[in-house]
Amino acid sequence: MAVYDNIWQKRWFIPVWVLQWGISLWYLVTNILNLYVLDRNRREGHRLARDAQFAGWCVYFILVSLLTVFANAAECYLFARRALSPPLVLSLGAARFVFWLVCLARAASFGSSAAAAYSAILPILTLLTVLVQLGLGARFTYKWRNGTLALHQAAAGASKGKNPRHLEGDI
Repeated sequence: MAVYDNIWQKRWFIPVWVLQWGISLWYLVTNILNLYVLDRNRREGHRLARDAQFAGWCVYFILVSLLTVFANAAECYLFARRALSPPLVLSLGAARFVFWLVCLARAASFGSSAAAAYSAILPILTLLTVLVQLGLGARFTYKWRNGTLALHQAAAGASKGKNPRHLEGDI
C-alpha cells in the first residue's frame, strides 16, 4: 500500500468529517423515525401513493447517510495509516456530491415555505464540506499525476538540500 506522508493536514479533514457525520447521523435518525411513524399510522386509500413516495425518499436518505458515514470511516482509517490517496478522496467526494445534490433538490422541491428553507440548510452545508474534499482531492490528484506530489511527501524535519528519506544527518 502506498504511503502518502505529510500531504494531508488534520485541519482540512477533521471539521469536514465531523460535520458530515453529524448531518448524516441526523438524517439517519430522523428518517428511521419517519418510517416508524409512517408504518404506525393508518393508511387511507387516497394517501397510499404519497406515503409510498415518502417512504422511498426516507430509504434514499438512509442509504445516503450510511454511505457518507462508511466513506468517512474509511477515509479516517486510511488517513491514520497514511494511505489516503488523492484519487480516492476525489472519487469518494464526487459520489457524495451527487448523492447530496439529489437531497438538496428534494429539499428545494418543497416550495418556498419555512420548512423548505430549514430542510435545505443541512444538504447545503454537506455539499460545502464535500466541495472542500473535492478541491483537495483535485489539487493533489493533479500533482500526483504530474509527478510533483513526491515533493510533498518529504518527511517532517527534513530541510531543503537534504535527502528527505534520510533524517539522521547529511548523506
